[in-house]
Amino acid sequence: MREKLIEFLPEIKWIFDKKLQDAVIATYQETLQIAGLEVEDMKKVAFVWDNISNATFSYLDHVRVVTKMCKPILAEYNVSYAEKIGYSLDKLKYSLDHDTLIAGVILHDVGKLLEYELTPDGRTVESSLGKYLRHPISGAAVAFKNGVPANIIHIIATHSREGNGGYRSPEAIAVIKIDNMNFETIKSHSNIFL
Repeated sequence: MREKLIEFLPEIKWIFDKKLQDAVIATYQETLQIAGLEVEDMKKVAFVWDNISNATFSYLDHVRVVTKMCKPILAEYNVSYAEKIGYSLDKLKYSLDHDTLIAGVILHDVGKLLEYELTPDGRTVESSLGKYLRHPISGAAVAFKNGVPANIIHIIATHSREGNGGYRSPEAIAVIKIDNMNFETIKSHSNIFL
């Protein structure tokens, strides 16, 4: 399953720390196992199950696009502030941590694979677990169990309304803003008001 996950989510290879890569993969493996899904099913699960659930975008499409959108922001943010303040990147106070951001964005919605389920006719609907736990909570729990560090679990747990009113790390803020921008633009293109 490891090779198939990397095939479907090649952005996992962007994570430099191999131990962190392994924790991200283990989190996906366990989540898919709990949900009774195969890696290929990430292409079938819609990225939201409400009014635009059966739009043309899958869970996998969403995670990959948001991850790809984070990559240039990460690079530009760090280089711009290093140039502005005259610091080297390793001593820069205003920087985003590469592996924290990339692992966090790859895992931010992993709990959706538990919050949602596929019906026999291929629709995405709320699962029985999803009635009680939204994806930031279930995703954070599985990530914790699989050795994902707290700073990345924080991104998973706070990337949605569950994080409102509390502290969000700089990397968590980047993920929630890019995730929301992706969702809101798709919603706007679809002329759907949720």
